[in-house]
Amino acid sequence: MITAQGETQPMSFPTETLPEVIRRFCEEGATANRVPVEFFTIPALVAAGSAVGTSRRLEVKRGWTFPANVFAAIVAHTGAGKSPAQAAALAPMEKLQAELARQFEQNWRSFEDELSQWESKDRKERGLKPKPPKMGEILIKDTTVEALVEAHANNPRGLLMVQDELTAWALSLNQYRGGKGADRQHFLSLWAGAPVKVNRKTKHPLIIENPHVSIIGAIPPSVLHQLTDERSEGEDGFIHRILFAYPDLPPGEWTEKVISESTWRSYEDLFHALFKLFADLDGRPEIVKLSPEAKSLWVEKFERTEVEKWHFANTFSPLRGPWAKMPSQAGRIALILHCCKVVLGEAQDFVLDRETMAQAWLLVDYFKDHARRVYRSLTQTPEDRRAEAIMIWVKKRGGEASIRDIYTHEVAGCRSAKEVEQAINRLVEQGVGELVTSKKASGQQTKIFRLIQFVNN
Repeated sequence: MITAQGETQPMSFPTETLPEVIRRFCEEGATANRVPVEFFTIPALVAAGSAVGTSRRLEVKRGWTFPANVFAAIVAHTGAGKSPAQAAALAPMEKLQAELARQFEQNWRSFEDELSQWESKDRKERGLKPKPPKMGEILIKDTTVEALVEAHANNPRGLLMVQDELTAWALSLNQYRGGKGADRQHFLSLWAGAPVKVNRKTKHPLIIENPHVSIIGAIPPSVLHQLTDERSEGEDGFIHRILFAYPDLPPGEWTEKVISESTWRSYEDLFHALFKLFADLDGRPEIVKLSPEAKSLWVEKFERTEVEKWHFANTFSPLRGPWAKMPSQAGRIALILHCCKVVLGEAQDFVLDRETMAQAWLLVDYFKDHARRVYRSLTQTPEDRRAEAIMIWVKKRGGEASIRDIYTHEVAGCRSAKEVEQAINRLVEQGVGELVTSKKASGQQTKIFRLIQFVNN
């Protein structure tokens, strides 16, 4: 069912769950940029998890642990303001990446000097040949799986993969190169933190035993279906591992507000502190355990989610897939929040408390609500999507438009009055709007579509 607002109002992002430093940054950023707060909070959470990297894992019982990596996507139309907000939220990571690049350049110059001296010596006096330095990376963009894994091999703490638009990435995952590609399977392993092996034609295979890859990006609603595997109708579970935020857009109003300098500094300092969390002496993640109170809440929320999942399974709902991953998502989010609190001096390391667990599950409730919205969109027919696109366009123009206006602007690809009327009839049948005939001063009649919410106001 399409409503005049587009759909049922989605749950607002619970910013009260975030550490104060992140909350203040995201709220100021959203106000300054006139965008939903999710455009800041989602990349901020994903980036914080990437900064934690392989230094920590959360254990909910012996043998069941969660990393801090998250795959997340913001669903919004092109031009909604996603890119500037994401760039701001990831600015500390970009700054750290620039520092690593400068360090690499210095190391490379030193290497060239050492190599030159080595080559100038007599062969008997050379000793071991100097090895070139490895490029330090924490961010990677628009890359292949092989390049991603190779970069990870040089940076075992982990990587943040940034896709301004996830569409191209989603399409590339569906390219099986004549049935021989396995990009989707590699990303399934990367999400789980399971060992990944990539065979290369001219070099030895690459193996990452403890991968930690986080992914953040955006995707327009019209191409959400490209995240599913057409051969298995999404049953490989890839899309179920992505946390979606699908917020409504606020009206654009001018503001002189900006993110304050003190807020920027505190936000950047948080990321510097997260990168100072280290693994144990053997390079293995330090284990964070639950307090008894946190464990009790975990069990309660886990069992509630299991009941919901089995309800979806019995009713053949597509939500059974993402619901099966929600406990893992809760564990990951809880670990991210906990580590932020630790470096801010607000929590004891290695013991996650009940408050943090409650905050994580409240965020999971948010992601559940937005998953419902996304999966409703996935089940829409092309006709539904065309009707919704027309509704959104008409709403932006004040709530009414003529049939001629709609096909003249080729809204939703409509190029004739017949195509427009077919789409509008769906909206009228669902009670979203009405189609009326209006007579111009010249006596010529024209058909006008009006959204109900504007008719009643």
